[in-house]
Amino acid sequence: MITALGRAGTALTDEQRERYARPMLLDGMGEEGQRRLLGTSVLVIGAGGLGSPVLMYLAGAGIGHIGIVDSDVLDTSNLHRQVIHSMSELGQAKTDSAARRIADLNPDVDVTCYHLRLTAENVDDLFEPFDIIVDATDNFATRYLIDAAATRLGKPEVWGSVLGAAGQVSTFWSGPAARTAGVPVEVRLTDLYACAPREDVVPEGASSPVIGPITGMVGSLMVGEVTKLAAGYGQLLLGRVAFIDTAAGQLRDMTFKWRTSTRISGHPE
Repeated sequence: MITALGRAGTALTDEQRERYARPMLLDGMGEEGQRRLLGTSVLVIGAGGLGSPVLMYLAGAGIGHIGIVDSDVLDTSNLHRQVIHSMSELGQAKTDSAARRIADLNPDVDVTCYHLRLTAENVDDLFEPFDIIVDATDNFATRYLIDAAATRLGKPEVWGSVLGAAGQVSTFWSGPAARTAGVPVEVRLTDLYACAPREDVVPEGASSPVIGPITGMVGSLMVGEVTKLAAGYGQLLLGRVAFIDTAAGQLRDMTFKWRTSTRISGHPE
């Protein structure tokens, strides 16, 4: 079990004890665990198909500070899977739409919106204030950018990916902070995918097929990883990747090998 990342703040109010009564019954959580969730900051990159359920369940869980990075605006083709948004918000920034929904869901949560594109120039500054990074993007170029920055800064990274009716989830963390927290396996995205697959084999972005339910399932598993990191309970998907295939009705996980040489510079070999 790793050291909890969340800082346990002041005692819960009576209203908070009522709101979070059910999760506090979970073995390893309790009131201290919930206080740690409220003391955790999480940066979510992407407010689309994966980001929507991730953001809603992070807010529901009581993550105290959520940052949202997305440069896109909402269009009709998004609505079948991006359930944090609504018809009345078409044409608006997804960051703003998501922030309004979070505010309506849980007033305990502070939200910071970054309506911009993640780049090599801004990534370190964006990541630095946050405890946990969540990759809810839909292309490998951005995924590798996120992974390199998280590795450089020693931030834990929760990663998810969907295609068609299937998806994957894993957690990556390496560097001194990971070792201090007691992480048994230091691992990063490049250990799982050393290079991006060809786009004619694995399409990305708007060219990729996807059904709504898989984004909800994968996003929910991702939030489970975040809450385990924040509150310090359970077993993380470190060195393992979970696979979900709704078309085949399958859920399984696989252990993968890691390469120590990728842990030092924060850049793939």
